[in-house]
Amino acid sequence: MTGPIEQAATHQRPCGDDVAHLALPKSVSWDQSLPLGLGYLQMGLLPAAELAETKSNMKGSAFAEGFVIGAIYMERAETSPAAFEALIDAINRYEVKAVVIPNLLHLAELAATNNIKEAFKRATGARLIMVGSRP
Repeated sequence: MTGPIEQAATHQRPCGDDVAHLALPKSVSWDQSLPLGLGYLQMGLLPAAELAETKSNMKGSAFAEGFVIGAIYMERAETSPAAFEALIDAINRYEVKAVVIPNLLHLAELAATNNIKEAFKRATGARLIMVGSRP
């Protein structure tokens, strides 16, 4: 049995020349001296009042690890796993090296394994950073 995380390994990664000609949406800007990271969260796991603080903490955790968050993909239960699939596409398109999540619960229902961090790294090539944790 496989989940969306394991299925992500079947996505094709573009070669470096292809990526050089791609651009993030105009609404996304970042200090290009830092590598690009992305964020992902399940909105149903957070009280609405904590969303802004959680997003800020995710950006801070990425910065502490030497990355800048280009976008945070927010999954809604009624459209799941659409945001996750968009995240995988962005990881592949922009050769993203890190994804920040609030905690492993935000990916738990997407994996068919207990070793979510390793499965995600193997499938996407990006490492997971959890808010407030160190590698």
